[in-house]
Amino acid sequence: MKMSCDRISFAYGDNSVFEDLSVGIELGQLTSITGPNGIGKSTLVKCFCNLYKVRAGIVYLDGQAITTIAPDELARTLGYVPQKEETVFSISVYEAVLLGRRPYLKWKVQQRDQEIVESILDRLKLTELAERPITTLSGGERQKVAIARALAQEPTILFLDEPTSNLDLNHQLEVMTLLRELADHEQRAIVVVMHDLNLASRFSDRVYLLGQNGLFAQGKPADVFTRENIKKIYGIEVEIINAAGGRYLIPIVKTTQRVKEIS
Repeated sequence: MKMSCDRISFAYGDNSVFEDLSVGIELGQLTSITGPNGIGKSTLVKCFCNLYKVRAGIVYLDGQAITTIAPDELARTLGYVPQKEETVFSISVYEAVLLGRRPYLKWKVQQRDQEIVESILDRLKLTELAERPITTLSGGERQKVAIARALAQEPTILFLDEPTSNLDLNHQLEVMTLLRELADHEQRAIVVVMHDLNLASRFSDRVYLLGQNGLFAQGKPADVFTRENIKKIYGIEVEIINAAGGRYLIPIVKTTQRVKEIS
């Protein structure tokens, strides 16, 4: 299975977000979409998930235009975790994750549905929170529940918008390691919108770097995250360090220091 968008364009009214953008997604790979704020990263993901309708071009899933695929079929293939969700109902964590099984439910919850939910709760270390009302959770805990619900759909392709934004360092690595395992061992396609270039560099197979005019660079992290590219897109200088566990980009902060003579 492959997913791609071919020369798509999107605009909010008269305000163009991107033009003639082409991106490909492969099974067994973790793909990061990066770039400055307001550049269209989240919008691109919503176009892939058929949440937004493109102005021009086509989004394909296995060679078929996504707009021609039935919603139930699409829900069994694509998972989507937004950057932020508004929690209205005070349901339990277990019930929230079980909602991910809706594309498969007919009359009632089956034993297999329960087994899948329990397995995912255990995998994301949420079992102890299963009976807690979701409204009592921290932002980071809610983020993990949202990821768990998406995994309950058993999607072949999983899109996540800033999945580590509300997580502390330990849980950032935990979630990214899980996503890496889903790509490696279950051959799923994982697509993440990322602001953290170091996490993107460490865990991604492929990176798409967006700029003001659409796609600026694409390829392996080491080929995309160069000093020259970071300078052009973000307007800052970085030092690149190759260390144990990955390749790291360190911003170079230039400050003017005033030294006062104490007399």
